[in-house]
Amino acid sequence: MFKFEEKIDSLKKATRSGMSLRTFFEKRFDKFGLDDQFKILEMFSDLMVTIDNGNDWSKFLYYNPEICSSIGKRINLKTNLSDNSISNETKSRIVESYFNIVFYCFYMDENKKDNLKLACDYINNMDFRGIDIKALSNLSMIILKQIKILSSEGLSLEKVKSMVLFYFYHSQRSKYPKAEAHGKLRKRLDKKAQKLFNQRYLDLFKIVERHKDVISRVTFWGVNDGHSWLNGWPIPGRTNYPLLIDRNNEVKPVVKEIVKLFK
Repeated sequence: MFKFEEKIDSLKKATRSGMSLRTFFEKRFDKFGLDDQFKILEMFSDLMVTIDNGNDWSKFLYYNPEICSSIGKRINLKTNLSDNSISNETKSRIVESYFNIVFYCFYMDENKKDNLKLACDYINNMDFRGIDIKALSNLSMIILKQIKILSSEGLSLEKVKSMVLFYFYHSQRSKYPKAEAHGKLRKRLDKKAQKLFNQRYLDLFKIVERHKDVISRVTFWGVNDGHSWLNGWPIPGRTNYPLLIDRNNEVKPVVKEIVKLFK
């Protein structure tokens, strides 16, 4: 048996010599162990764009049923999740893969309900420590998309809430440790930027008010400024203030003006 690194080297040589990624996944992918399959999918996530015009794993599996079948046959949740030699990181990827396969790839699992229950039990007792933030984000997203089904199989909504909050907190800490340590985290926008911020929100909600007969709600991507995905984007390390609730969970003054629009 080749070591994983040797297999990857041989794969890279094969792709350079003309073997397409599609050919590799159709002909050779099944020869790798489950954990190595996860590593391959992660290593080649950017190259997968050329296969299905998108780097979303579930979409990739959907359009490549032979890979879906290969992973599906190897995932034995009862064995995998009870194996103490498998890390939390790998177990979380196993559960995420199983959800992707069951919900998006129509993999025919004869014990679907039993396995969903096992996966939910695992999440209910999951220790988030030791799990990569990106992996936790991916797992959280697929859980939230299928929350009704999973809650009916015993998934704790309190645990899901804890998972999401854990992700928000630690993703922000990992993104901005230097800025906060050196005191570069500005507390607020300057007056000119704040005036523009207020006007943009008022203009937006004036449109909402005009069409309130067909708009039932507005959803924000983030709880407060500290949880926004705009922090550090497009400029790494930059602090952003895009939401209506600040980092201290205080409602910003412009909210009162927005409320007045609807009275």
